[in-house]
Amino acid sequence: MEECTLVHIPKRLNTCERQAIQIFEVGEKLFRRCTAEQLENPFINISLYDLSHNREGLTGEKISEEADVLYSVDPDSENHILDKKICALEIKTLKDNTIYFKELVDETTGNIAKISLLHAPIPCMYPHTVFQIYANEIEVTRGNYGGTMGSKPFKELRNRIRQELGIMIVRKEVNQNSIS
Repeated sequence: MEECTLVHIPKRLNTCERQAIQIFEVGEKLFRRCTAEQLENPFINISLYDLSHNREGLTGEKISEEADVLYSVDPDSENHILDKKICALEIKTLKDNTIYFKELVDETTGNIAKISLLHAPIPCMYPHTVFQIYANEIEVTRGNYGGTMGSKPFKELRNRIRQELGIMIVRKEVNQNSIS
């Protein structure tokens, strides 16, 4: 991995010589930036590819804070993305207590969607993590979205994926002592 040359990125987020951690923990948080309008559910109207988040890190090995998701790693843009809000997701269950993987089947069409959570560090952003989506064993990308997950036969699975991600969102709760 190449070294980070952006001076506004804290050294603790540098990827150089750090390996990805492909295990996750129940309770670990993922942070995503979105608009104020998307804050309640940032997945409701987006294309389901490259769903990037910053991961908080494992217990005792914190690698990211919420606000880190607002650093820009684009050398041609502002240092911070100030017009966005932060949405937090919390991992509730994992397969074998270490990985997030879900397979969804549309019984009507026979189509299969798979969701995997992967720690995918990029230069200047070690906590970078993605939900990778597969449509009938094909990795969904910007280039093939219209012919895979974005196509009409996948409408039901798109809705189910958005619901799956939506239930992970940490929402505010009201209790008798305070609003949190």
